[in-house]
Amino acid sequence: MSVVSAVKLVNVGFSYGTNTVLSTVTANIEKGSYVGIVGPNGAGKTTLIQMIVGLLVPSTGQVTIVGKSVEEAQKAGMIGYVSQRPDNAIASFPVTVFEIVSNGGIHGADKVQMALQAVDMASYTNRLFTQLSGGQRQRVWIARALATQPTILVLDEPTTGIDVREQARFYELLAELNQQQHVTILYVTHDLDVIAKQAQQVLCINGTIACSLSGPDLLSPNMIRSVYGDRMSVIHHHHHGTHT
Repeated sequence: MSVVSAVKLVNVGFSYGTNTVLSTVTANIEKGSYVGIVGPNGAGKTTLIQMIVGLLVPSTGQVTIVGKSVEEAQKAGMIGYVSQRPDNAIASFPVTVFEIVSNGGIHGADKVQMALQAVDMASYTNRLFTQLSGGQRQRVWIARALATQPTILVLDEPTTGIDVREQARFYELLAELNQQQHVTILYVTHDLDVIAKQAQQVLCINGTIACSLSGPDLLSPNMIRSVYGDRMSVIHHHHHGTHT
């Protein structure tokens, strides 16, 4: 059986004027996989996913989503996206969970309910968004992204500002969505420990693809050094030890 690509990147590059952020990025993300995207600050991770979800247009190369152009995939509702800190724009508005997930009425009540059930938030439909915890808010944003029944779900550092216990639940939720709903997940994170356990594939970005490897291989000291340089060490949350 031939492997179906969820996301295909061919020689993709992006520049702001003369400043090249990314160059010659080529990668193939299989449908149904769970992929972590890691790399130092300023390495181009957010730029890369913004090209995948259609917020930026590559300066060079081509991005396709299940064989379609990004524009076609967007129109077909195939791309779900949760950006960094999406709350800021609506933090003070009295909107309900339902209103956020329905995306201003674009999605009907049945799709909203299904999406909220998928993230264990169905009982919060009429709750004001401002009354939720950080982890609950993130699940609502994921529900909104899931309401289009996307092929791929792209998350940009979604656990920023969420406490550790809620983070653990959040990671479990992503694994469930990946396994049970067969959603392809692309996940930008600095939490190497978690991504090494969860992701089948990890793309290390540093201006281009520095490496592509399986999750467990990520934590080898040589690998971390090659991606981040010598300054980086990994804190293993569970063992309270530091591995440099």
